[in-house]
Amino acid sequence: MKRRLTRRRKGSFVVIFALLHTVLFWFAAMAVDISYIRTVHGQMQRAVDAAAHGAMVTYRHGGNGSECIGMGIAAGNQNLVMGQPLNVVNTDFTIGYYDFTTATYTPSGGFNAVHVGHTAPLGLLFGPLIGRSTATEILNVTVALRPREVVFVVDVSSGNTAPTAAAPWLRMLDGMAGYNFPEDRVGMVLYQDSFFPNSMGFTPFSYLTSDYATIRGQWQSDLGVCGTGSMPACGGSNPSDGLQSALDMLNGGDNRFAQSIVIISNGDVKCVPYSAPCAAARKNAAQQVADVADSVGISIYPITVQGDASGFAFMESLRRGSNLKIPSLDAANTSEFEDIMNFLANNVPIAIVE
Repeated sequence: MKRRLTRRRKGSFVVIFALLHTVLFWFAAMAVDISYIRTVHGQMQRAVDAAAHGAMVTYRHGGNGSECIGMGIAAGNQNLVMGQPLNVVNTDFTIGYYDFTTATYTPSGGFNAVHVGHTAPLGLLFGPLIGRSTATEILNVTVALRPREVVFVVDVSSGNTAPTAAAPWLRMLDGMAGYNFPEDRVGMVLYQDSFFPNSMGFTPFSYLTSDYATIRGQWQSDLGVCGTGSMPACGGSNPSDGLQSALDMLNGGDNRFAQSIVIISNGDVKCVPYSAPCAAARKNAAQQVADVADSVGISIYPITVQGDASGFAFMESLRRGSNLKIPSLDAANTSEFEDIMNFLANNVPIAIVE
């Protein structure tokens, strides 16, 4: 009797082992296929992202719709999926408009965004064993040119004459306006000494497309240094006033937009009458405002004009963020200043939004 029970138990173990081996095999096969799908999906998504980004870069540099799609196809297909091109095609692209305020994309009503939707079959390695040889990968991405909100903070105290030459400012304004993005906004703050008017909201924060003529007329006729035209009498220089006014103008930060403050000065912080502790306190206050701006996602880019080594070092201490990547140049002459303005006008950030 005992021998029969032992034999039966041995036979049961063989059956159980066979069943478990089969189940474990299916789980292993599923794990391999899932890992394969995840790998291929990541490579496909990178290719689709590259296609959309390539299309928008082309548009940012003046390309039309067909040129954008052509470059997008080339960029997408340069990213290989398991060693082969993804084969992105024209019909995968939709050119439209993304509203950053409502976070919605529509395939009409303007052109500041590209949507790429690509569907591709994916062969499975072990799927045929359970009757399924392929899976369908559906990939989508929308990229858009982020609206720019830029406030220029300009030191108009004595010794800062280069930033007020009208021509570079006007060319920069024309360059920004050329993109015709209705959500782009610009403003300008002039500053010198707190004992005179603190910072002056020279140009209210304005939509560039709708207020272009007004802004251009003001910059062409009224921009100047202290003691000239409508500018106040010359005094000291307090950059923290200008930065704080710009921060207030940007409403304390809004991550839907590429918000930047461009501060332009020779970096010479002055008090009237002169006092070294006063100048040091003003520098410290400016750096604290820069830290606040950085904490809410606002970039600060200094442009040093006709400054010495000390002034340049102070201006660089105000640099925060990386949205626009303005070159760190000591613009000692008008031509370099103009180069920086042109760079600013033509640098439109691109964001993946969906």
